[in-house]
Parts: sequence; structure tokens; C-alpha cells
Amino acid sequence: MALILEGKLSRLQIWQKFKVGVQTLCDRVNRYNAEGFSGLYDRPRTERSSKLTETQQQALVGWVTEGTPDGEPDWTLESLQVEKSSAFHLALRAFVVY
Repeated sequence: MALILEGKLSRLQIWQKFKVGVQTLCDRVNRYNAEGFSGLYDRPRTERSSKLTETQQQALVGWVTEGTPDGEPDWTLESLQVEKSSAFHLALRAFVVY
């Protein structure tokens, strides 16, 4: 940002030199113009809402706490996905576990 403000580099040169996306660079310049240096800090990200209801989340915690239906002590991500998909009628990927 200082390089732009001091006139040392153009936006195009910044984009080429630092491989910053054009939209990101434009967003940062606009935020700086509106808010000054405080506008350049990363903002907190919003959390995704869970695909599971509160009741479903509690059931999921219960499964993990109690062990697997086949008596194994630990769940695998795959077995938890299968159980969750059949019980909640949701087609969720294995890595989307909240």
C-alpha cells in the first residue's frame, strides 16, 4: 500500500510483482481509502452455519462418546459419515464434520 501511496509502483506493478489478485488489491485500496490503515487488517471471518440441528449435534456427540455400533472403541471418519448420513438423511462429505 505504501508503494502505491508514495507513487513508487502502480497497481498493475504491485499486482505483477507480488502476485496479488486484482480484486484483492482493489478491495484493499478501497478499504484503505475508506478506513485508513485500520482498514488493512484482516477482518474476522464469519462462521458457517452447521448443517446439523442442535439435536443432531448432540446425537453425534453421543455416538462418539459411546463408541461405534459394532463395538469398536473408535470411529473412523468414514464410519461416522455413514452413520450420520443414514441417521440424519443427509449426504455430507466425510470432511464436513462440525
